[in-house]
Amino acid sequence: MTRRLARGAVVALAAALGVAALSTAVAAQAAEEDEAAAEPVEAVPRFVSVAAGFYHSCGVYADGSVACWGENGWGQAEPPAGQFSDVVAGARHSCGLKSNMTITCWGDNTHGQTGAPDGHFLAISAGAYHSCAVRLDESVVCWGSNASSQGAVPRGTYSAVAGGAGHSCGLRTDATIVCWGDNTYGQTDAPPGEFSAVATGDQHSCGLGSDGTVTCWGADFVGQTDAPAGEFSAVSGGIWHTCGLRTDATVVCWGDGNYGQTNAPPGEFSTVTTGGLHSCGLRADGTIECWGNLHRLTAAPDGRFSALNVGAEHSCALGSDGTIACWGNNTSGRTSAPTGEFTAVSAGTWHSCALAADATLACWGENSYGQANVPEGEYSVVSAGWLHSCAVGSDAAVTCWGHNDDGQLDAPDGEYTEVASGGLHSCAVGSDGTVSCWGNDNHSQASPPEGRFTAVATGDEHSCGVRADAAIVCWGGNWAGQSDPPDGEFSAVTVGMWYTCGLRTDGTVACWGYDGGLADPPEGTFSAIGTGRRHVCGLRTDGTIACWDFAPVVATPSGVRAVTGADPGSCRPLGVHNEPTAGFPLPAWAVSAHGTVRVAVLFLDFPDATAAHTTQREAEIGLPVAEEYLETSSYGNLDVEFVPLHRWLRADRNRFDPEEGHPADLQQAVADMTVRLADDDFDFTGFDSVMIVMPSSHFSGGDAGRAVHTEEGPVGGITRINLFPVEDRPREPIQWGRVAAHELIHNLGLVDYYAIGHAHQLPDPEAGKIWVAGAFGPMGLGVRILAEPRDPRLVHLVRFPNGATSSQFTPELGAWEMLAWSRWQLGWLDETQIRCVTEPAQTVDLSPIADPGEGIAMAAVPLSDTEVLVIESRRRTGYDAGWRFRWSNGATSTLPGLPTEGVLVYTVDAARVSGLLPLKIAGDTGNGRVDAYPILTVGESVTLHGYTVTLDSASGEIHTVTITKTVEDDAEAAETGQGQA
Repeated sequence: MTRRLARGAVVALAAALGVAALSTAVAAQAAEEDEAAAEPVEAVPRFVSVAAGFYHSCGVYADGSVACWGENGWGQAEPPAGQFSDVVAGARHSCGLKSNMTITCWGDNTHGQTGAPDGHFLAISAGAYHSCAVRLDESVVCWGSNASSQGAVPRGTYSAVAGGAGHSCGLRTDATIVCWGDNTYGQTDAPPGEFSAVATGDQHSCGLGSDGTVTCWGADFVGQTDAPAGEFSAVSGGIWHTCGLRTDATVVCWGDGNYGQTNAPPGEFSTVTTGGLHSCGLRADGTIECWGNLHRLTAAPDGRFSALNVGAEHSCALGSDGTIACWGNNTSGRTSAPTGEFTAVSAGTWHSCALAADATLACWGENSYGQANVPEGEYSVVSAGWLHSCAVGSDAAVTCWGHNDDGQLDAPDGEYTEVASGGLHSCAVGSDGTVSCWGNDNHSQASPPEGRFTAVATGDEHSCGVRADAAIVCWGGNWAGQSDPPDGEFSAVTVGMWYTCGLRTDGTVACWGYDGGLADPPEGTFSAIGTGRRHVCGLRTDGTIACWDFAPVVATPSGVRAVTGADPGSCRPLGVHNEPTAGFPLPAWAVSAHGTVRVAVLFLDFPDATAAHTTQREAEIGLPVAEEYLETSSYGNLDVEFVPLHRWLRADRNRFDPEEGHPADLQQAVADMTVRLADDDFDFTGFDSVMIVMPSSHFSGGDAGRAVHTEEGPVGGITRINLFPVEDRPREPIQWGRVAAHELIHNLGLVDYYAIGHAHQLPDPEAGKIWVAGAFGPMGLGVRILAEPRDPRLVHLVRFPNGATSSQFTPELGAWEMLAWSRWQLGWLDETQIRCVTEPAQTVDLSPIADPGEGIAMAAVPLSDTEVLVIESRRRTGYDAGWRFRWSNGATSTLPGLPTEGVLVYTVDAARVSGLLPLKIAGDTGNGRVDAYPILTVGESVTLHGYTVTLDSASGEIHTVTITKTVEDDAEAAETGQGQA
């Protein structure tokens, strides 16, 4: 964001990603002095400017000091002391223009974005991961990320500058606008004409014309460039929305309003600024009002509390009066605690539970697996886990409910004093002090050691307990050292995803495992602690709460008011910023899904895992399959160009051992080593991604990473394919093209739809039946169904070059056409091909997703601010007819495809990151299985989340569906679950 510049006219302009504005510092200072002389000293300090970043905001007080609030994982909300005339906020950093015209920045400096240059400046701007400023000589300098040349400023003189995500724009002294950097969506194609201000969003830009009208250009996925008519005095660009300040001092916003960020309150403002999920305006009285989704701007509540528990992205505390206060992400109502008096509270991953004063239970939040359906009876302890809950009854027995695919509900008989619900396992402390665990044990997290314990805590893949001698012992996964507790005496332990924290008997906190700042708790003594996915909270001995990293939050100061919440009316939910989710927009690091994508292909083997075939033969097996799939699925929007280096690069070490570290670190080490070996023979200039193909080593299948550094500079995407035979495995090359396509799609920004680390354990099938995998698309959405071993739908046909054929049965039904939702995320479907259903009843004609033409490819129903119900048509065409590939001997194979035509219904949750079930097929009750193949045929219907979807008819290529709202109350809808008729 940029605002102040000495050039006569006063134009207030602010933005989350980068905004420019004109002002005279002298005039502003004189006005402030006049107001100070005329008015008495206010009890609440007045603001004179405001800047909204992605998930934090900052403001300059009338006395020149700066206050910031919201997410503070990188220190972006901790401004230094001093006198400032302006402040700007980027993704994870902030910068201030001091009264002496020098610049100071704070927060994340991964890309050098806080490394402000020396000198004196007129204006500043904070982009996503870079910063820019106008010098006294009217030249512009930028620092920080330059991956898309957003820091390569054209020569000339400027009066203002604005930094976006991968691009920047400047207002020249001749009143024209010039932009530079990433131009994927035309965001640097500034129109001709005279302007008084410029603003940049994530992938769009706007200018304030000399006549007061606003013109925008670039990405327009959700109308962020559709500026309304009228005269404006300021404009501000957010991620996917834009706001303008009219000349009558009212604010109007346009573009994505999924979180209410475009619902500007009435009244007059002097400044407007747009953030990631929110917007803020400065009132004439010096107060700030913000609107949109502000859960990331919410700190722990003030007051005194007696107990604390931390969930994945939310926390709950028990007040001294027995009431519950929750804060953080409120998706599915997980922070909407019931009223009443309680004695204990437990925050799970997506739901919460509490023990009432009368010893009964109450749970709220996500309930798709029944984890919030509390049993009757009296209890003494309750624990909310990932998809299940457990409690200790008045008879000392443990009762569990919810998801049970791995036996995590099957508590053993006995008497217990404590219970802990983890990911897919549970543990409890018996009355004799021993620990018992049950459920998933793939990392030995359910195999506790012998001994006597006073407490136990369960995480995703590891568990810990406090022994009777006050020492902590842990078991299970340990790739980040999360199971290596320090010495000392402890009174409590809490387990996060990849880290652990313990409360020492002296009241201090110690954390270990994956750090990210968690090992540096605040000073003071605590009586309780809790760990979430990315943060830790502690209850101090004085009853107050303190939270810290991964994403600590600074409380909102006096003079700032939140005025609106989320608007669930949009079918395009925003995801977690810069993380791969099923939401919008795609991460800033994602490779463009349009135009030509150049992929360097390198082949690596190891001294103890050598390749069995030439690189040419391996390339012929995999690359054409991946290329054809991606180009076809994109409807021609994407052109994939593979450039292989045809020789095996021999690693200078043996293959990696999984015990050497976390898989992500090992995979990055593979990438760095391979590029180093190839750099002398390969020019990486102009490549978007690097693919590394190698024999089996430390992981199976493939994986994707974000970047690798070469001598020619960074390459934005990395994929590793690890399927080749080694040692005693078959010597025929493996068909790895489908895996390659999957990993390259990760580079484009899409997520895994399956549950990473939570493989469902299938029970023995019924007599005479087998389990069959039904897959939809390449990213892991699928279910299991029971079928006959020789079901004709399961035939795998092989055709040889001489015309002969052979067949065999395979336990897989692959409808490999990419999902409509995935194509929409990637921009391969546009708004005209999506029907967003907001009426109580609506009929939609759906065209086949393989080739929708200009028809409707997807119907979507918004369920909440992050959840959407999706319906799409599937026909036995394209990749839904079966997956075809060619062997090196010329034979072709066709794997079974879609067994029946109809519509597929599933739900999307944009708040869930990759591998945490962001998509779920209707009829899946949580165990990855359905009673019948999940395609609705004519006359069939399915009811879920308060809506009934019925396939009325099939005519030609059109499937006609009716979507009817059957439940009015959202809470009642959550209880209806899902079922198929």
